[in-house]
Formats: sequence, C-alpha cells, structure tokens
Amino acid sequence: MLVFGLPYLSLNLLKINIDIYYLIFLAFAVAFLWLYRRFSGLKIRASLKSGWALGIILALFVGSTLVSAGMTESSALTRSYQNIDIDITVILWRGIIYGLISGILVSAFPFIATWRALAGTNPGNLRKAGVILTAALAIILTSFSYSVGMAGFNMDKIEKQVEINIIAGLPTLISGNPMASPLAGVFLHVSRSLLEPDNNSIETVIKNSQAGGVD
Repeated sequence: MLVFGLPYLSLNLLKINIDIYYLIFLAFAVAFLWLYRRFSGLKIRASLKSGWALGIILALFVGSTLVSAGMTESSALTRSYQNIDIDITVILWRGIIYGLISGILVSAFPFIATWRALAGTNPGNLRKAGVILTAALAIILTSFSYSVGMAGFNMDKIEKQVEINIIAGLPTLISGNPMASPLAGVFLHVSRSLLEPDNNSIETVIKNSQAGGVD
C-alpha cells in the first residue's frame, strides 16, 4: 500500500511538488521501517555485518555502472560538464537521503523480509538459491508497484525502472548485505540530481516521464 498508494495519491491525484512528496514519502517510509524493526525483532547490527566487504565492492561497481548508463542516456550530456550547477542541497536531499531511503524500501526491505521468512537457520545452498530468487521477485513486485504509483509512468518507463532496480538490487542479492543495494542506488540518484537539477515540480516529472526521461 505504501509503495503504490502514497505516490499515486500524492502525485497523480493531489499533484504536489516533488520535493514535498519526497518529504512525505521519507516520513512514511522511516515510520514503516521503524515499526517493522520494532515488532519483528530485526537485529540491524548483525544484518549489516553480513557480507559487508563484498557488499561494498559490489555497490561501488554496480553504482558506477548505473551512473555511467544514466549519463549516456541523459539529455543533460548535451551540455558541457563545466556548466552543470552543483547544488549541495539538491544532492543531499534528492540524491543521498531520498536515494538511500527509497533503496532500503524497494530493495533492502523485500530481501530482509523474504530471507527472514523463508531461510530459517543455517539453510543449505539449494534453499539459499530459492530464497534469493524469491527475494528478487519481491524486489521486482515492490519496484513495479512503486513505479505504477508514480505520476505519468507508462509501461516502457515502468519496465525500465524495474530493470534498473533489479540491477541495483544485485549487490544485496549476491552479498547478503541489505545496505549494499541502497548504496548502489545512491550513486544513480546523485548523478540524476546533478544532471537534472531543474526537475523540481510534478509538472516537470510528468512531462519528462511521458517522454521517457525522469523518475
């Protein structure tokens, strides 16, 4: 409900400013994740220790790959890189904070919830593979729901965003570290905040998404 209902209500029906939507989304996401941790007994420190070294390496590799691909497709590259305005507030808000929290909700949470529900204690390799495949499907479903809820997304755009989220989800799926994929996603969101800093209204989001542009 959160990943579909909130963006659909905020952006499609109420058509609020995109930064205000990010604020509302972050508040709901943080509250939801806090409640999950409180009532599920999730041990965050132990989860973060799992596969952390491999997770960081994969996050850097996948993140840089996503940035490179995003830059290649961005119309902002028609400008000189020297002319790109660097707004620290935009980078921090849309790139790092929103990128991290949305990555946790779309990639890390489905992985954690699936693993804790199905893996059990000391699972064998076959069971691990099955759980990872199920977690990947959960990430696809979560990403699809969130993309559909966003304003102006057509099927081509939805498919593209789901593909990006699956690629961003690989560091966590491979390493088992829940923060690896959100870190990879931050790279992409930071690059978007640099290359497309003027996308600050829902009208811009709708226009660009219909043209196959902005998320």
